[in-house]
Amino acid sequence: MLGLVVGTVCVNNESRILQDGLAGFLSIRITPLNASFCFVFAVLWNQCMEKLGLYQNDFKNFTSLMIHTAVGCSIMTMFLALYLGLRQAKEFTALVLISFFVITFTLELCRALVVNRQLRRFVEPRRVVILGSGRRASKAWRECLLIQ
Repeated sequence: MLGLVVGTVCVNNESRILQDGLAGFLSIRITPLNASFCFVFAVLWNQCMEKLGLYQNDFKNFTSLMIHTAVGCSIMTMFLALYLGLRQAKEFTALVLISFFVITFTLELCRALVVNRQLRRFVEPRRVVILGSGRRASKAWRECLLIQ
């Protein structure tokens, strides 16, 4: 997601990039304020998605997952809009924010779906072989029955 924020900054400086070329773009200084914002944004992104339960991957229906993802991406898009507004970005447009929302929503939704599918393979075994006997084997058998 940090790459998307950097991409947004690049789009925001598109006129300068086109005017000065690649060398001009690479000579752009990264201010401590912008670097700090990127760090804070990454931490807030993680916290926001965590609070919405998107990293727990226990959504039972697709609608709930979509709503939580949309809420999280909306909050972070508003945070980005606030930062760009306070910085009085020259090329500040709604198109940049809409693009950011759509891309982050799509990526976060795909991430949740892929991770959830991958976890199900390990959490819901089809066949289990329990080697041994006694209390531990009985406990393992009961846990396997609960999972299925």
